[in-house]
Amino acid sequence: PDGSDPYAMPVPLLQRADPRQLKARLRIGWCAEDAFAPVQKDVQKVVRRAAAHLGEQGYQVEEVTLPWLAEYDYLSAHLNIFTAEVVAHAKPMIKGREDELSPSTHFFLNSKQPSFQHYLADREAMERLKHNTAAYFKQYDVLLGPTTVMAAYKHDDPEPSIDGQKVQKLHVTKNTSPWDYTGSPGLSVPFGWTSDRLPVGVQLVGRHFREEVLLALGRELESGAEYRKLPL
Repeated sequence: PDGSDPYAMPVPLLQRADPRQLKARLRIGWCAEDAFAPVQKDVQKVVRRAAAHLGEQGYQVEEVTLPWLAEYDYLSAHLNIFTAEVVAHAKPMIKGREDELSPSTHFFLNSKQPSFQHYLADREAMERLKHNTAAYFKQYDVLLGPTTVMAAYKHDDPEPSIDGQKVQKLHVTKNTSPWDYTGSPGLSVPFGWTSDRLPVGVQLVGRHFREEVLLALGRELESGAEYRKLPL
């Protein structure tokens, strides 16, 4: 940090963590669906196998529920905040080049602008999310879950399906978007496959400035990743 970038925090340089020391003290909570529902069943199975692998390596692993994530529609809040803060700035930059944008970018740019009252309510909800996330990390060191709620789907599909249930495209970010607002470090690790051989990643979320813990656990997960076992 040099004072020019307010996002550069004055924290010590990252040090490599020793897995042998982490196994004695880390508490890992894992969640395959719960607040992220619906989650594709094949994806849930991969998360369970990843949690079991860490347990086999000697880590303290415990299934958890996340009512503080389920209590509010953070996807709608995420969309409203993004639309209010980003879209107005983006439109002048892409004027006349709209045909070059991806379908997902078109979706955001065409979203309805929220009212000021809705924007403030969603910002308040995100502050509650930060508070509740901090409370979780007082009890646990890491949260293990799906990276996305489903495997890859077609880019032009307006309503992808999860085991026959149609969902909004934005639902695919339900596992990842909360951490944009809490500032929690996250790591996605390729781990398994769906029954039709699409890759599935699992996500590790940790405490602020403890990236070395996630990197060590990511390495442990890679040692048991199923993608190594399936010939392409």
